[in-house]
Amino acid sequence: MKKEHIVPAPDIGYAKIDDLIVVYSLKNENYCIFNETATFIWECLVNGITDPEEIATNLANSFDCSIETALNDVNEFINELIEKKLVLENN
Repeated sequence: MKKEHIVPAPDIGYAKIDDLIVVYSLKNENYCIFNETATFIWECLVNGITDPEEIATNLANSFDCSIETALNDVNEFINELIEKKLVLENN
């Protein structure tokens, strides 16, 4: 099933430290430290870009990679965020 829109969960916090982002759940104490690619994807989400295909297009343009590679990275990362309950799917 295609993911339509992904948004940060309401019970999370995040902080940018240098070029990386730390995201943490206030509810279940999960946290992640994001690398450069994950930080880019997260910043898209918090800035209202919630469609994975649009995020992948932006990622491909910024990191000079193929749309297919970018979409795979975006979907893999979003699945990890869903498992950790750091984002919600809004279809």
